[in-house]
Amino acid sequence: MYFGTSTDGLVELGRLMADDPRFSLCAAKRFYGYFHQLATDEVPLHIAASLQKLLYDTGMDAKALARAIVLGEDFRVSHVVTDQGDGRMDRVGYKKLRPIQMGQLIRELTGFEWATDLTSLDDDPNLPYGLGAPNLLEDSFFGYNVLAGGIDAIFVTRPSHTYSATSSLVLRTLAGHAARKVVDEDFDQPAAQRWLLHLVEVNTDDEGTIREQLAALHLRLYGERHPSEDAALDSTWALWRAAFAHSSDISRAWKTTLSAMLQDVRIAYY
Repeated sequence: MYFGTSTDGLVELGRLMADDPRFSLCAAKRFYGYFHQLATDEVPLHIAASLQKLLYDTGMDAKALARAIVLGEDFRVSHVVTDQGDGRMDRVGYKKLRPIQMGQLIRELTGFEWATDLTSLDDDPNLPYGLGAPNLLEDSFFGYNVLAGGIDAIFVTRPSHTYSATSSLVLRTLAGHAARKVVDEDFDQPAAQRWLLHLVEVNTDDEGTIREQLAALHLRLYGERHPSEDAALDSTWALWRAAFAHSSDISRAWKTTLSAMLQDVRIAYY
């Protein structure tokens, strides 16, 4: 039975559910809410209705629904200028990276994937299945998915869309691991094959070249374009210089600098 309507089995039950306008409206709200990081009851009804119509028009095509949402004008908004007349911006459109997105971003930038090898426990007779090597940003049992703002669908059923103490600690630790890995690998490769450090070598210590590399990093990590002499790079240059003065080790100075840059909260929003 489906709300009093008899069915001949699961196939017809599924068809009745799909034909119910409440189902398509719910789907439209949940897709929109997921991408815009809104609760279902916060999705504007007129938007949900237009997406519901899209579902009908495309034969209940979920891919078409997702595509329409992420290509919509409201999804592209990063900020609006306030009406205070002081030039301030309200960053209403910024969204926090989910843990799985953060893992993908760091892997794309540095090649580092945060996983732990538990294959040594696969022969344990007390375990119902092999554990393998879980990704620590995707796994909510052995890993840090929940601490980073994700869900486990059992005890934590709603994600966090703001940064907290635990999500900041996860990002900080992830940044440290990734920075060490990428600096060691980059200086072992030709410049054209590196992840991030294309403009410097392990013996480069002149300010001009280092600031050029820092400008390239600001563009790659934050999407901010600055000339190498721009004052916006002064604090990053000061950090590199202080790290080098402390250790007399150029490689360590880059690890310290990249660790700080990768844990900057700017990298965690889009």
